[in-house]
Amino acid sequence: MRLVTAPALLVPAFAFGCVDDLTTPQGRLAVEATPAYPERIFTAPLGSLLPLVCRVLDGRGHAVPVEVTVTPSSGVIVGARCSDLRIQRSGLDTLHFAAGGVAATLPVAVAVPVVVDSVPGDSLQVDSLPVGAPWAPTLRGNSHGQLELYFASLVTGTGTGDYEDLHRLVSDDSVHFQYDGVVLRHDPVTCSLTGSGFENLAVVPRQEGPGWRMFVAGGSFSCYDWQIFSAISTDERNWTLESVIRVGNESDSAMSHPYPTGEGIVVDQLPAGDWWMFNGAYGRAPADAGRFQILEWNSPDQLTWTYVGPILTTQQMPAAGSDAVYSPTIRQVAPGLWRMIFTGDNRFHPGARSRLWTAVSTDSRSWQVEGQLLGSDSTNLYYSSLQGNRLVFIRQDDGGSRRLAIATVSMP
Repeated sequence: MRLVTAPALLVPAFAFGCVDDLTTPQGRLAVEATPAYPERIFTAPLGSLLPLVCRVLDGRGHAVPVEVTVTPSSGVIVGARCSDLRIQRSGLDTLHFAAGGVAATLPVAVAVPVVVDSVPGDSLQVDSLPVGAPWAPTLRGNSHGQLELYFASLVTGTGTGDYEDLHRLVSDDSVHFQYDGVVLRHDPVTCSLTGSGFENLAVVPRQEGPGWRMFVAGGSFSCYDWQIFSAISTDERNWTLESVIRVGNESDSAMSHPYPTGEGIVVDQLPAGDWWMFNGAYGRAPADAGRFQILEWNSPDQLTWTYVGPILTTQQMPAAGSDAVYSPTIRQVAPGLWRMIFTGDNRFHPGARSRLWTAVSTDSRSWQVEGQLLGSDSTNLYYSSLQGNRLVFIRQDDGGSRRLAIATVSMP
């Protein structure tokens, strides 16, 4: 996935244009088009009407009966009048209005909801899995044309404490997966930086040399909490852990003031050459304390990272997702339009559930929550990861064990 920044689309309250010497009984005219929806990005199914209020005003601000014609510029919207503009696909469009010789324009952003083929996801088809419960999957396409699935496998009740080693599955057809071994092992010293192992990751081309760099969350349940490390590889299969913490959690071995980080990781290079990272971590603002938020870091070289701020928080969520948001996975839907799928839950409330949600953006930094994508009152869904049209996540039905689930999604 390539994230490309673009200026934020600022939808004005109205489109306005006028011509001074218009020879009409009303004198000087203006055409006004006002979006009749509350959010900056309009979200609606294919074929829905785009709600606009269009008027032609005279020089005194009075409405006059002059027909307004509309010409969309990109095909996102179709129609020729304000009353019959319909959604044809997701993306950005500019509407050109004309009325009695007066012209005006209005930029619009439209996001058609995600279509999912299986709710709440089918079990992943895999030949074998290691001992332990699967957790925190990451799906990626490798340079050989294969689909890789990295995941942690939590082993509990051992004499040295619970731990998660990082494992990999590989698929040649994006449907059937084969187990391909351990990628990173936990440190056998329990109270060490990675004494509980690894989970969540992102892989990018290595900047300062050949091969790839993996950013991966590592930690210990009893000491140091979770933070982001890195590993390097020249073949995408054998990985060497680097000795430096890339994004710390600001805690010590006593975990006196921890900001656990790395609950889902997205990394990409910006057009200027620097790098950004989105990941789930405890929020820094007082209202976000002790709750996972989706935060941003920036780096000039993949090696040194600086905290920037939140991009999506629990304060933007409805009650069912107001206690934690994390595990972002992002896809560019159309030029200038991105969608994030993420996990949100109400863990601090009775009957808590974990579900998958979506948000959309025109600049990859300011996100508008669309709503719930997958979830129910009889299952919990966690840690989604999207590659192409394949979405992998953890599914745990009531009374059942955790399993890897997969669904096919389309974003019209």
